[in-house]
Amino acid sequence: MIPATNYSAAAMPVLIEHKVMVLDTLSLAVNDEFHYPRFFQTMPFGPHGKEAISAGYFAAAMTMDPKPKTLAMAV
Repeated sequence: MIPATNYSAAAMPVLIEHKVMVLDTLSLAVNDEFHYPRFFQTMPFGPHGKEAISAGYFAAAMTMDPKPKTLAMAV
């Protein structure tokens, strides 16, 4: 099991070469580029995961009056 996007993306070529089944958690959209059939994402981000994580923040920001012109997010 590989626990983060940067590690997962870097490891994918080796895992694919060795035909390893991958159960991935805490990473986002790693297989979008590789389309590896033995890759399984275990977090429920849905089909639009990159957008889904931040969608709530943008929706909440749009309820503010006046509406914000910029938004900063720190991880």
